[in-house]
Amino acid sequence: MDKKDVVLVVLNRDALEDTVKNLNLDRANLSMIITDGCDGKTFSVGGKAVPVTNFATIHTYMWKYRRLIWLIGGGSSDALRKMRKFLSAYRHIPEANIVNFEVAQISSTWSANVRHIIEHGADFFVTGGEYAQVGVNLKFIPNGERSGVILADTNQTLRQSYMTSKYIFAHVAPDTIKFVLIGLEPDAFCRDELHAELLNDDFQNVLSTVTAEQADLNFHVVKANFDCEFSAKAVIDWQDTPQKISAAAVESNAQILTDYIELCLANGAKPVGVVLPVAPAAKENFDAELLKTFRDTIGQLEENRDFTCVDMFDLNLNYDCYCDMTHLNAQGQTFVNALLAAKLHAKNLLPIESFCDMNYAYINDLSDIAPADEYNALMEKIFAASAQMIRRKKKIKIGFVLYAASQWSGDELYNLFAKDKRFETNIFFCKRISVATDNELFEKDFLDGIERFKSHGLKIVPIRGRKAKVPHQDVIICLTPYFSRLPNAFRPSKISLKTLITHMPYSLSISIRTKGFYNRSIFHVVWKMFHSSVAGLKTYAKYNTVGMPRGFFSGYPRMDIFFRQNADFKFDWKMTRPDAKKIIWAPHWSINAVTRYATFQWNYKFMYEFAKAHPETSWVVKPHGGLYSTAVKEKVFPSLEAFEAYLQAWNDLPNAQVYTGGYYQAIFATSDAMIHDSGSFIAEYQYVDKPMIFLTRAGEIFNDLGNAILNVSYCVDGKDHKAIAATLKRVIIDGNDDKAAARKKNFNEHLNYPKYNGKLASEFIYHSIADELKEVPE
Repeated sequence: MDKKDVVLVVLNRDALEDTVKNLNLDRANLSMIITDGCDGKTFSVGGKAVPVTNFATIHTYMWKYRRLIWLIGGGSSDALRKMRKFLSAYRHIPEANIVNFEVAQISSTWSANVRHIIEHGADFFVTGGEYAQVGVNLKFIPNGERSGVILADTNQTLRQSYMTSKYIFAHVAPDTIKFVLIGLEPDAFCRDELHAELLNDDFQNVLSTVTAEQADLNFHVVKANFDCEFSAKAVIDWQDTPQKISAAAVESNAQILTDYIELCLANGAKPVGVVLPVAPAAKENFDAELLKTFRDTIGQLEENRDFTCVDMFDLNLNYDCYCDMTHLNAQGQTFVNALLAAKLHAKNLLPIESFCDMNYAYINDLSDIAPADEYNALMEKIFAASAQMIRRKKKIKIGFVLYAASQWSGDELYNLFAKDKRFETNIFFCKRISVATDNELFEKDFLDGIERFKSHGLKIVPIRGRKAKVPHQDVIICLTPYFSRLPNAFRPSKISLKTLITHMPYSLSISIRTKGFYNRSIFHVVWKMFHSSVAGLKTYAKYNTVGMPRGFFSGYPRMDIFFRQNADFKFDWKMTRPDAKKIIWAPHWSINAVTRYATFQWNYKFMYEFAKAHPETSWVVKPHGGLYSTAVKEKVFPSLEAFEAYLQAWNDLPNAQVYTGGYYQAIFATSDAMIHDSGSFIAEYQYVDKPMIFLTRAGEIFNDLGNAILNVSYCVDGKDHKAIAATLKRVIIDGNDDKAAARKKNFNEHLNYPKYNGKLASEFIYHSIADELKEVPE
C-alpha cells in the first residue's frame, strides 16, 4: 500500500504526542504539523524530524500542501467541525482530503481492563467509542459487574474495536467469552475511510505499564463525569454536523464489522451490535439517508450471519436522561441497559436467574420503555424463577405492609397464613413517612392501631422512621400503592426480585383516576394484584401501560366477614333514645387534591349542628386519616388544636362519638345509614344493605361500578344544607328507603364476589399465593 502524504493539525498542543503515536507510519508520511506554541521547531516522528508551525501561518501551508491529506485532531467535536469548515472553505483543498482524525485515547484504565480480562477471563466484553463506554453500564446488566468488562474507549473506531477483540481472543482460554457487545453508532459506516487506514493498529505496548488491579471494569470514574443534565440553552445552541455518505467508507466499515462478527463466532462468542439512543434534537435532525444506509447494512448482516443488533436509536427518552446530545447520564443508563438486558435474555445470553438479583426499581424502569408483551413475558419468567427459590425454603416469610390501620385487609386472610405451618406471618405497621403527618392526631392514630391489632391477637411489628431496618421477606402483601410513604426498606430500590410483591388495593375501586395513578410503579411490577371487583380490574387493565396480566378478581377481604352467617357484631353507640337512628358520617380528606371528594369544608358546621339538634339520632364520626392534615393545611381550621377541639365537641355530645382507624365492620353492621363523601365507602357500605347518602361536588368521575352504586343511593350536593337535612329526615329518620330493592339487585350483580368465585376473597388470595408456593417433590 502506498504511503499517504499528510499534514497533521492538532488543535490542542497537549494532545500532540498521543495523536502522533496513533498515526500508522507504515501508511502515512508526515510532512507538516500545525499546532500552537511550537513555531519553528521540529518533532521527531519515526526517526524523522517533522517541521512544526503554528496557526498564524496556516494559510501559507494550505496552498503549499493543498494536494495532501489533512488530518484534524486533538479537539472537541465542535472544534473539529469548525476547523474542517475552515479548511474546506479554502477552494484549493478538496473536502475529500480533510479527515477528522479523532484518535482513540488509550487510557491506563482501558489497558488495565484488557490486562484483567486476559488474566481473569469474563463472560462478555464491550467495545466501541465513548458513546458505548459511557452508555453501557454493567451495573444495570444482571450479573454484569461480576462477569463483564468494558473495553470501549474514547474515539475507538470500529477497526480498533475489531483489533481489540482479536487481541483478547488470542489471549484468553478458548470458548470462554459467551458474547461480545459491539458498540455501533449510526454514522459509523460513513466515517472517513482514510481514518482507519492511517491509524496505528499496535496497542500491545500500552499493557506493559499496568496491572489488572488497576482495572475499572465498568469505567465508573468516566461515567461519574457524565452524570449530569444539560441545560435548555445547550439544546437551543446545538448544531448538527452534516455528514456525507461515502460508498467506499460504507463498504470498508461493513467489511470490518463482517470480519469482527466472524472473529467472534470462530471463538464461540455471540456478536451483538448495540446502538444507543441520542437526545431528541439529535435524533430528529439525524440524516435519514445515512440512518437508512446503516440499518440496511446491519439488516443484511443479521440476515446472512449469526449476528443480532439491539437498535435503541429510536428509543424515546427525555432530555433529563442525557448529559449532552449523545451521552446518557446515570438515569438514562438505567433505562437503556435494562432494555438491553431484556433483549440479551431473549437471545438466551443472560440466564433468567440473574434478573432475580436486580431490584424492583430496575424492573419498573424497564416497564416504562419495553414493549408490554416483551416486558410481561420476561416478568413471568422472573417470577417463576423467584417462586422456585422460595418454594424450596422450609419456612416462607410473608409480611403484610401498611401505614394506616384503616388500610387493614381484615383478620381472615392473616389467619389463613398464620395457621399454615409453612409461613411465618407478620404485619409491618409503619408510621407514615410524611412531614404533613407529623402531628399528635396521626401519632395517636398510629398508637391506637397498634393496640387494636394486638387486641385481635395478630403478630404486629411497628415500624418507625425512614431508615428503620426490616427483616427480609419472601412475600410481601402490600396494602398501599404509595411506596414513598413507607420506610426505605420497603422502597422498590431496596427490594430484590427474590421477594415476591403482591398488592391488594386498600379501597374498592369506584372512580376513574388519572392515568399516572394507574401507572404507579407497584401496578407495573407486582407478582399478583387482587382486585375487589371486575370493574376495577378492567379499569386498571385499560389505563395501565403494561396491562394487568397478573391481576385477579378476588373480591374484597375486608368485607368477607359480612358473608359469615355466625358473625357477631357489637358496637357501643351513644344513644339518648333506644330507638335512635344510628348514622355514620365519614368525611374525606381531599379538600383540594387531584381526587376531589371532600365536602367537609362546606358542611362540617352544619353536620355538627344537625346532630346536636336531633337527639333521635346517634352518630359515629369517622374522618379519613388524611383530614388531620388537610383540615389545617387548607385553612378550614386555623390550627391542629382548633380541629382537635372540633372533634372533641362531637365527643362531648350525648349522641355522638369520633372513631378512627380500622376495624369498622361492626360499626357498619350495627348502623342504620351512612352519609359521606369518601370513595371506597361508596362500595363498602353496600355489603350491609343499608341506605347511603352520598355528598357530591363538581369534578368527580366514577367508573361503571361507582355509577351503578350511586344510581341506587341518595346523592345530594355537599354544599346544599337544606337538601342534606331533608334527605336525612326523609330517608333515615322517617325510614323512606325507596331504593332498597334496586340496591340489593345491584349488589348481587356487581359486588357479590363469593357468588362469582365460589369462595371468600381471603380464601381466594390465600390459595393463589400458597398453592403456587407449594413444595414440589423432585
